[in-house]
Amino acid sequence: MSLMRRHIGTVTLRGKGNNAHCHSERREESRSLLGKMLRVAQHDIQRLRFALVCSAMCAVTALAASIHAAPPYYDHWETFDNTDGLPSNKTLCVLATADDVWAGTDQGLTRFTDGQWRTYTPDDGLAHRAVLAIAEDSRTGDIWIATMGGLSRYSAGRFDTFTQRTSGLANDVVYGVTVWRGQVWAATAAGASRYDVARDRWTIFDETNTPMHEIWCYSVIGCENNIYMAVWGGGLLEYNTGRDRWKDYRDPDGEMEIDLFRNDGLIHDVVASVDCDAKRRVWIATYFGLSSYDGRRWRNFSETDSPLVSNFVNYVATREDLCWIATDNGLNASNRDDWWAYRRDDATGKGVISWHPEDGPVERFTTDTIFPHNYILGVSFQGDDLWLATEKGLARAKMTRDSQVHATDTRRHRGRHNDTTDRTTKGATNP
Repeated sequence: MSLMRRHIGTVTLRGKGNNAHCHSERREESRSLLGKMLRVAQHDIQRLRFALVCSAMCAVTALAASIHAAPPYYDHWETFDNTDGLPSNKTLCVLATADDVWAGTDQGLTRFTDGQWRTYTPDDGLAHRAVLAIAEDSRTGDIWIATMGGLSRYSAGRFDTFTQRTSGLANDVVYGVTVWRGQVWAATAAGASRYDVARDRWTIFDETNTPMHEIWCYSVIGCENNIYMAVWGGGLLEYNTGRDRWKDYRDPDGEMEIDLFRNDGLIHDVVASVDCDAKRRVWIATYFGLSSYDGRRWRNFSETDSPLVSNFVNYVATREDLCWIATDNGLNASNRDDWWAYRRDDATGKGVISWHPEDGPVERFTTDTIFPHNYILGVSFQGDDLWLATEKGLARAKMTRDSQVHATDTRRHRGRHNDTTDRTTKGATNP
C-alpha cells in the first residue's frame, strides 16, 4: 500500500514536473515569438521611415525643379521675306490681330491673311511707303498706320490719311501710334497728337504745354489711366488722363555714356519704346539699357549686369507679366527676375537660346531654326504664336511639343548639373 502510494506519488510528482516543464517551454516560445515580432516591427518601422524620408526628398527635389526648371520655349521658327510676298525684307514693325498679321516695311504695308500676303502702297492710298508703327482699334477693327509721310487709317477696305495740312497732326513723320479708349495718339518728330475720333477733335502736345525737353517722340502707349510716351533725348513722359497732369522721368545722373548709380531712376534719356505689363509695371527701352518701373521702385538692366543681350534696345512689348525685348543683337524676355535670351548664330544659322532663372543654373539650348537676323524692331503675339520684325524679314515662332516635353524632362533630371546645363532640341547640337 505504501509502495503504491509512493509510486502514485512519484507518478503524481513526475506529472507535476512535466506540466511545469511544458509551461516553461511555452513561455520560452512565446518570448521568442514576441522577440521576432518586435524585430519585424522595428524593421518595418525603419523601412517606413526610409520611405517617408525618400518621399520627402523627392517632393523637395520636385519642388525645387519646378521652381527653376526651364519652361517651354520657342523652338520652331519660320521666316517670311520678299520671296514669300513681302514688298521688302526690311521690316520695321509688326502687329498681329485675331485674324491678320500686319507688317510695316520700307516699301509699303503688308497684310497676311489665310496664308497669303497682300501689299499696300501710296498708290492704294497709304500716306507713305515707309511704315513705322501699326495699331488696331479693338472696338471698330480699324487699323492705324504711322508712316514717314503722315498717319493713315485703314477701315472697310479703304485708306484715310491725316497730315499737318489736313488735320491736327503735329508732324508728318509719325514714329508711333496707339488707340486708347476711343482716342488715337500719335508720336511724331515734333511732339504728340491726340485725335478724339468721335468728336473729330485734335490736340497737340509739345514743349509749350508739357514738360517735353525734346519734341522727338518715338513711341506711345496707354496703360490704365495713363498715357506713356517715349521721347528720344527727353526721357519718359507720363500723362494722367484723369487729372490732366503731365510728369517726366529723366536719367538722374544725366550721363550719356554711363549709369552712375544703379536703380536710381530711368537708365537713360534716349528712350525708343515703352509698354506696360499685367502688373502695371512700365518697361522702357533705351539705347543704353532697359528700365522697369512699378510706381515705387526702378529696376535697370544692362548687358554687363544682367542677361540682356544688348544695351541697344529698339522695342519692348508685354504679354501678361513678361516683357519681350527687341535689340540690335537678339531677343530677350523677362519678368525682372527670370530671363530668356534668343540669338541667331550667324555662322551656323541655328538658334542659341538660354534660360536664366533668378536662383538657379543657366540652361542653354540650340534649335535648328531661328529668326533671320539679330536686329529686331518689332514684337507681336497672335495667340501663342510670336511674330518678330527683323532686318531681313518677318519671323513666326511656335512652341512645339518637343520643347514642352523637354521642359518636363528637365524637371525630372534637375539637380545633376551645378552651374550650367546644355540641352538640345530634336535634331540640334550643343553650341
